[in-house]
Amino acid sequence: MAQQGLFKVLAVSSLAIFSLSGCGEESSQATESRAKSAKSQEDFYLISSPETQERQRLIIRLDSNVPGDIEVMVSVNLVGQSPDDIAVGTSQRASLRNGHGESEIKTSNIPLGEYEIKATFYPRWGFGNEDKIASIQNPITSEIQLLPISGSGEPAEQYLARENGRLWIINNVFPGTPWNPSIFQEKFGEWETFPATKRNPKIIKNYYFPKLDVTVVVNELKGELVTWAKGRDGM
Repeated sequence: MAQQGLFKVLAVSSLAIFSLSGCGEESSQATESRAKSAKSQEDFYLISSPETQERQRLIIRLDSNVPGDIEVMVSVNLVGQSPDDIAVGTSQRASLRNGHGESEIKTSNIPLGEYEIKATFYPRWGFGNEDKIASIQNPITSEIQLLPISGSGEPAEQYLARENGRLWIINNVFPGTPWNPSIFQEKFGEWETFPATKRNPKIIKNYYFPKLDVTVVVNELKGELVTWAKGRDGM
């Protein structure tokens, strides 16, 4: 009887230890889960730090306290632009593992100027395969860093003038539109002409505008625009 009682005590004790062990495991997971959901949106941060700029590339260090592996959008935008302006700069996604990462931006096609550097975490897609954190409902954006970028070497003002001019061409040059040389000269300066090789050169003339790097093709007989093309490329 004594042995039977001892066996019951040991069995109960073992069961209690097993149960407590399991509870501890569940409790740890629950604590981690509560820790994730306990933080408010304001407790999370994202930092973007431009580090090196050489050989037409820019390295940006990224740091965050959002746990796990996440993705952010890194953007490089020309200072002083309005929503209606032609966008100058670039953007791309970057990955962070356990709070750290970096983004390499190619600057060869970015014109010379001062730029705003920032990174943004979008909870809609930034968590990837990680569990979402309930308290993060809105994007988390790093503080803007200002940085001069040499890029292509072409001044941003010159780049914008050309792109805005090309946009005007796209919206106004159509086959059959009357050719008004004074308007083009006022907007885009002097032109260079070169003979047509694909059409009758007595009727078709090519007008190249260096400021835009665009050729406008004109039917001189009818006094009408025919088409346009980038570069010194006419008919």
